[in-house]
Amino acid sequence: MRWGGVVVVLGGLSIWSQVGSAEPVSELSSDCGRQASDFRIYASMHYREPPDFCAGSCIAELKTIYARELYAGRIPEGEPKEAEVKEVARRQDPKRPAVLDIEHLPFGDFEEARESAAIYNRVMGWFKEAAPDVDASWYAVAQYRNTRISRKPPGTEPFQIWQEYNDSVASIGRTADFVALSFYNWSKDIALWEADARRAAEEARRVYRDRAILAYVWPRFHDHGPEDGAWMPAEQWRRVLEVSHEILDGLIIWGGHEWKDGPLRDGEWDEAAPWWVETKAFMAETGLCPLPQ
Repeated sequence: MRWGGVVVVLGGLSIWSQVGSAEPVSELSSDCGRQASDFRIYASMHYREPPDFCAGSCIAELKTIYARELYAGRIPEGEPKEAEVKEVARRQDPKRPAVLDIEHLPFGDFEEARESAAIYNRVMGWFKEAAPDVDASWYAVAQYRNTRISRKPPGTEPFQIWQEYNDSVASIGRTADFVALSFYNWSKDIALWEADARRAAEEARRVYRDRAILAYVWPRFHDHGPEDGAWMPAEQWRRVLEVSHEILDGLIIWGGHEWKDGPLRDGEWDEAAPWWVETKAFMAETGLCPLPQ
């Protein structure tokens, strides 16, 4: 995705301003030229010896930039330093989109949300000023994640509050090149996951009509849920891929870490893992990765 952009200085703060309208999602940067569809699948995984995702499955690479890097190794607190953010930005490959991940800023009420949004926007402004050719977004903060109210029927007061909250932080997504939601699976109830995913995607389309909507997915259940990070059954993972393909412009497969029976570490790649076998089959059957002629 390519945007015209300028850096506007307001009150001494650099704010990245997008100019013009979004081009098709196929214009999102990619280091893999084999994908045959506008729907892009990216890998942001942490394995010691991962495969060549592009050559084997037409999956491009995406860089998730965690807070520890944006804060130069310090414990994240407040907002990072401009010079350090720009240094990180300059190291990025313009062929790979980047998703910045800062999760400690508060969103407790509308006032806190607006203050945190201002920080996210400043940081994205610094990043884009230093790396204007890198397609960049934020992880899971352009939409308020609270299923207790987002599951309420449209038109009810809780649902309207959810939408108002999303409108109040919409600048986070609009100063980014695309939107990156979180579609992690917490339980074996795939119908509930699907309902939440469809509701989140629909809301993102309402707020960000000129942005590509992507989401992070993980072949494991969330480690803070009742399944405690167990691997998702192949048929449930297949449904995650199918629904995401239907409602999104692309997805980001995350994972690879191991944390049980030892410290957090990069895991061993398993070419025969059920989720990976299912992913390759899905890519071939949908035409997302055509077989070599």
